[in-house]
Amino acid sequence: MTKELIKIKIDLLPANKLDALRKFTDFMLCKANNEIITRHLMKLLEQSSAFNFLNDEPDLYSAKNLIEKYQ
Repeated sequence: MTKELIKIKIDLLPANKLDALRKFTDFMLCKANNEIITRHLMKLLEQSSAFNFLNDEPDLYSAKNLIEKYQ
C-alpha cells in the first residue's frame, strides 16, 4: 500500500477515529525507534572491550557437573 493511498484513507476517516489513529501511529513510531536504539546499543556492546576480562576466566563448571543431561 502506498503512502498516497494511506493518506486518502486517513482523509476518509471520521473525526472521532483520528485520535485512535494518532495513538496507533505514535505507538508504531516508538516501537521502531526502540528497535533502532536496541540495534545500535547491541552493536556498541559487541565492539566494546568492557567484558574482555571474562575471556580470561576459567570455566567453573563442565559437563561432568551436570546431574541430568538434556538433548
